[in-house]
Amino acid sequence: MLRFDKTGLAMGHSIQESSQMESKNEPSPNVTVVLETLLDSARALSNEPALSHALVSINQIPALEAKIRRQEAQEEVAKSVRQQALDDYATQRDNWKAEKQQFQTRVETLEKFLLREKSKVESLEANGGQQSRRISSLEESLAKSNLNEQSSQKKTQGLIKAIESERQKCRTLGEDLRQTTTNAAQAHSEKDEIQKAYEKAQKQANWYELQLETAASLTVPVVDDATYTSPQTKTFWATYEQKSGLSDVLPLPQSNSEAAIQVRCVAISAYLARIFVRDLLQPTYFLPSESNIRGLLTRQAYDNPAKATAFRASLQALLPEAQEKAIDERTKVACNTIATLTNGLLPGNEDMQYRSQLQSLAEEASQVWRAICCFTDTIEPRFDTRRHENWSDGEYVFEEKQFHIRDQGWINTDTADEPIVAVFPRLYAIYEGVSVLENSGVFLMRTQAKASQDELEKVPLTARVGRAHSKQQRAKAQRRSASMSRDQASAASRSFLVPRSGYD
Repeated sequence: MLRFDKTGLAMGHSIQESSQMESKNEPSPNVTVVLETLLDSARALSNEPALSHALVSINQIPALEAKIRRQEAQEEVAKSVRQQALDDYATQRDNWKAEKQQFQTRVETLEKFLLREKSKVESLEANGGQQSRRISSLEESLAKSNLNEQSSQKKTQGLIKAIESERQKCRTLGEDLRQTTTNAAQAHSEKDEIQKAYEKAQKQANWYELQLETAASLTVPVVDDATYTSPQTKTFWATYEQKSGLSDVLPLPQSNSEAAIQVRCVAISAYLARIFVRDLLQPTYFLPSESNIRGLLTRQAYDNPAKATAFRASLQALLPEAQEKAIDERTKVACNTIATLTNGLLPGNEDMQYRSQLQSLAEEASQVWRAICCFTDTIEPRFDTRRHENWSDGEYVFEEKQFHIRDQGWINTDTADEPIVAVFPRLYAIYEGVSVLENSGVFLMRTQAKASQDELEKVPLTARVGRAHSKQQRAKAQRRSASMSRDQASAASRSFLVPRSGYD
């Protein structure tokens, strides 16, 4: 490089001198020398590695400039991308901040909502406790209310209350039973004793029935011929009068006159109706006679006839299968009771046919009454003989050797013939404790029984067998029956419904 610098200076100096000479228009003496020096310098420089490297580097400058420009462009692009990424990140960060703020706001809203809901739940729980206490108070008040003072809508509530009360009693009985049956051996022994007692009672009942049949066969002659019309003994008619239970209102002569036969036929029909009312048209009993629950329900139904429908519905709903069995048993009891009164009045073949028809009638009556028991209001049969204005009853008349029911039509209660006995009962509906007549009854009038009354009065009292009643006694009993109030008539109709041991 020093050589290059010196040569350069020499060349500069020579060029300067040449210039001066040319400016003087004088030939340069050292031109040749300068040229030779220049040639030598050029040769020397061409052999220098640094110069070659410099020339190569000079040739690479455009490429480097292009590379630098490309790098600058790439840096500009990268810078632009970076700036765009920073802008996007800033935008996304702002969005995240906004979403975070929204989420925080929503969380706060949800927390407030949860607090409100929690307060509502606490309020509802408090209200639930109040409602529970109120329900308990209402149940206690309902348990103390009286069905006789409630409206038709409250009858249902009273029924529910009565059922709940009975359930409570049953639960109490169940608890007592669980306490008293801790010893299994003792419980089993008691069960065996009860079974033995029941079998003994059943055998005793069968023995009583056998005694009754034996006594009936010994005291009541059997008629084998339908045309046999000889008068029966006075003992037979006295027994008949006592069995019918109608001697207080019906004159029953102990003869075979046409009037006596007619009155006895009326007595049989009236007795049949009363037995049906007593054994079939009453609350159906699902437990045997020794059941305390059955007795309680029966007494309640008797004490208040308006409750009869409710108790019938309760009994039918409790044990329907036992109800069916009880209905069958009571149907047989009713038929046997009626057949006891008519035993000996028909020949053997007609008596069997009569018993079969009686069984069919009892079953049909039981089915019809079971449907009536489902009514909302109580339907009560009554054998009262009071006259009702603007009401037409039926009259039991004997025409062409047969009994018929004839409509009396609208009659004047002041001048009409007086009924002596109700053969078939009227039906009353009980609406909120008030009795409403729904169906007509069938009655035997006093004029129809006049012939038998006259015949009975002709017989001296000392010659009568069985219960004797004077004309004044009969008139007094009939006036008492005609002037009965509603409650008295209901009690009189229930005189045939007194529970009998073993059946009611």
